[in-house]
Amino acid sequence: MQSYQEKLFYIANILNSKFEIAPINEAIIFKYECLQDVSSLDCHYMLKKLAQNYDVIKIIKEEEDFARVSKTDNFNARFLLELGKEFKALHNITADKNAPLLSLSYNNKRHLLLNDIFLLTKTRNNSINDRLLSYLIKNPNETVSRQELEAEGVLIVDKDEDKDFYVFLNDVNIRNDLRKLFFGKDLSKHSLNLKNPVYKEDLEKQDMEYIDLKKLFK
Repeated sequence: MQSYQEKLFYIANILNSKFEIAPINEAIIFKYECLQDVSSLDCHYMLKKLAQNYDVIKIIKEEEDFARVSKTDNFNARFLLELGKEFKALHNITADKNAPLLSLSYNNKRHLLLNDIFLLTKTRNNSINDRLLSYLIKNPNETVSRQELEAEGVLIVDKDEDKDFYVFLNDVNIRNDLRKLFFGKDLSKHSLNLKNPVYKEDLEKQDMEYIDLKKLFK
């Protein structure tokens, strides 16, 4: 299925090819039937968008299956170049949909990093946060229980036993949207599962359009 930007780019280039062979300043007939995978209704909306939002064409007459349009001075090489850049950017995002979007790493300096660039926190050596982060980073995408963590020596009985996993994530600045993406709905007081890395489809599963950075450190 073509996106809005793909349809707009497609139609603009067809218009350009028609304008190039038409006499200067003469209107052209744009037939909707010549377009594949673009409905007449979509053609109507795209032409309207080019006329009103971009001011590059004028719609002189429109019928059910064609439109008579002329170009304005704004329909030029610069417009097509900018529209092409928008399309290319969208295409690259779509092509990279299977590439990791976010990842967590924990280095030997005890720095918790987001995408190896953003420092979320630094822990104290052999603290509960240090031990938990080390274990989770080494065992991603696995549900681990409090009992397992105690058996592995990550949680020390009678010392860290009451450490709430929600408090732990808050302490290491994995909050709000980051917590949703990296730990999802499986997080509880008794178990947790670090999803690492996170992909674009994970945002869609959480019904998230974007990540609200303002909330991350509140």
